[in-house]
Amino acid sequence: MASAHLRARELDLGLTVGERAVTILRQVRSTRAHDYLRSLNHELTPWAAEPQVNDFLHRSHQVIAAA
Repeated sequence: MASAHLRARELDLGLTVGERAVTILRQVRSTRAHDYLRSLNHELTPWAAEPQVNDFLHRSHQVIAAA
């Protein structure tokens, strides 16, 4: 869902769905799910200068590193 929102240029909705994924993945050990999060991070590249994106990327990288 987050990726679909980002493709529609809906950054806020994409980040909202992405935040839910990060919250869930803190407790889940799934290679496929973490790959999804890596892909989402890549899709956020056009908004890399946005503070909320940088915050999200920081949290998501922590979750990926803990996997």
